[in-house]
Amino acid sequence: MYLLCIDDYHLADPLFIDELGRALSSNRRQLPPLLLVHGSGEAAERALEGQGLFRQRSGGVLQVASAEEAAVVDRATREANQQLVDRLTDAVLPAVSIPGDARGLLIHDGPGIRVGSVAWVRQLVAQDALPVVSALARDPASGGTREVALADAVSALAQALAKDTVTAVGFVRKAGRPLLADEKQGAPLAAADLPSRKAVPARATLQQAAAAGVPVLLSTPSLLLTSGSARGRHVQR
Repeated sequence: MYLLCIDDYHLADPLFIDELGRALSSNRRQLPPLLLVHGSGEAAERALEGQGLFRQRSGGVLQVASAEEAAVVDRATREANQQLVDRLTDAVLPAVSIPGDARGLLIHDGPGIRVGSVAWVRQLVAQDALPVVSALARDPASGGTREVALADAVSALAQALAKDTVTAVGFVRKAGRPLLADEKQGAPLAAADLPSRKAVPARATLQQAAAAGVPVLLSTPSLLLTSGSARGRHVQR
């Protein structure tokens, strides 16, 4: 299974989403089962700014100051999820919206998150659906939901689905394309050597996944469809 990490930069880029949709739609049969994961993205930041609130991120999570601000982020993240699903559906993909807190999938548990039952997610994938999961988690302490870091969501889901041999896939920007030039020579890239977010926006997410022992792949939408195993450059811890 491939967990496609849709970082904030690429989530806000409709041209990238359309490119990804076309690539996946052209021949999904070449690929392993897929699951997309994304965070709150720029949409949540803009929603807060629209109310005159300028919040910084820490550890990938917007530092809101009240339940009302958290609700704004929650709503914006759900809307971003639905918009992503709509664009993928337009590409004739069987995309399914899954807020991370749905059916107790992601649960905020103290300093980290844990994953509830994934059997129903596996069933969706087995039915050839394309689940699109947002980084929202149920918060038992408050009885509500909260944003969690994309890195935490990806690592937790990858480990919960480990028996499916999960690979976390991150996408490079144009500045990162040279990283993929030597991938056919079989030289993996050390996670510590990943360049800045200007080249690899999901840098922190991929580094955390690699540190947790999750296989990691750097790719582009078109390269991901390459036949055989040469679908990008592997990253190792």
